[in-house]
Amino acid sequence: MTTQLFDEHGRRIPFKGMRVYNQVSRQYFRTNQPNIDFGEIYNRSAEYMNLQDMVKFSAEQFANQCQAMLEGLQNDSNIANIANGIQVPFICPPMPVGIRRDKELQVFAKAVGKSFEDRFPGHDFRNITQKQAGMGEDAVVAAGSRYENFEDARCQGVVVGWYFATCLSEYDIDSQRAQMASLPPQFVLSGGVEAAAALVGCPDLLLNKEVYPHHLCLSALQDPDERFFYSFEAYGLDLRFNRRSNIMTPTVKQLSEQFAGGLTVFTVCK
Repeated sequence: MTTQLFDEHGRRIPFKGMRVYNQVSRQYFRTNQPNIDFGEIYNRSAEYMNLQDMVKFSAEQFANQCQAMLEGLQNDSNIANIANGIQVPFICPPMPVGIRRDKELQVFAKAVGKSFEDRFPGHDFRNITQKQAGMGEDAVVAAGSRYENFEDARCQGVVVGWYFATCLSEYDIDSQRAQMASLPPQFVLSGGVEAAAALVGCPDLLLNKEVYPHHLCLSALQDPDERFFYSFEAYGLDLRFNRRSNIMTPTVKQLSEQFAGGLTVFTVCK
């Protein structure tokens, strides 16, 4: 018996206990599917993340590896619909030694900004997190997110994969994390570095001239102050890296139709 986990738009189908803005999304906020040019993504990743001396595989091998992963998902009837949603391939450098997650996020945010502004002259990227107070401690991996699996893979070498950026649209942050227990083991909740790597390779991901795109929540990372979370988001036709409040009232957490968590699948590509 087939149990569909994702709907026709690639969104995770909510189940009992999940706090979502709409059970069936009205698709009011829409993130564009960027054109996937593996060669361009490969070149942009190498340039803006300084991967020239780390990547030992070709753009064609990168494409083949990603396509094989995607076909594996599409061949599983329970999860095949995730491929109907936003999907961005990425290349992520190995885990550096001795750097805190919040510090590495700043490095990746800089790469996102450079890629975006070079691709779209006249538009700007701003890292709002740099000016915010309360960031003196490191971010941690959220319980149940499985993000430690992604970090373990990065300890082995360069990681390639797919970032399904909006498949958890309209879920609150807690529900994005809680639903992971019901997913197959190849999925991890999306965090900072692969979302940033995807934006480096496809800087037009959040550029939408017609409707408002989602705020891309980096829900696998938990801020030291649990009242906040990290996100990439559009500001008009510009781009922002933000540390956004997760508090609606003193006793109620945020729930927004614009928020979207992501899921990541990956492999080490040596």
